[in-house]
Amino acid sequence: MMLDFPIRFWKKVRINPCTQCWEWQGYVKTTGYGTFRFNGKTGLVHRFTKGAPDSLEIDHLCRNRSCCNPAHLEIVTHSVNMQRGKPGRKKGIRTRNLKTHCIHKHEFKEGSFYINKHSKRVCRQCSRERPKRAMEKARSEFINYEE
Repeated sequence: MMLDFPIRFWKKVRINPCTQCWEWQGYVKTTGYGTFRFNGKTGLVHRFTKGAPDSLEIDHLCRNRSCCNPAHLEIVTHSVNMQRGKPGRKKGIRTRNLKTHCIHKHEFKEGSFYINKHSKRVCRQCSRERPKRAMEKARSEFINYEE
């Protein structure tokens, strides 16, 4: 099946010597998956090279979404694909429980945060510093306004 692909397909594949991934150099969607038009049909590159039925999904064992090396791809069910995917993206798992630090790099450890009314973790240190930062910002804007 792969030999039937036109030359223009193979011109858009670059083999990474370190990972052996066949990295797609053509159009790549914002999700990281490459697309290609073949026989009047546009589809995902890895589906062309692996040839999976529409009812099943393809798992990138190398975790490189632009890879189309059949040796790095495995045909699996949706359930298996979700189990193997990124932590926190699985349905039913709260991403916040996987975070170890707040956006200001303060560690989430026992007593360093509280749960607000929206069920979000809030860093106590950030809560103490937020009014100070707001006041400093207001002062700098006021000083710039007077000049």
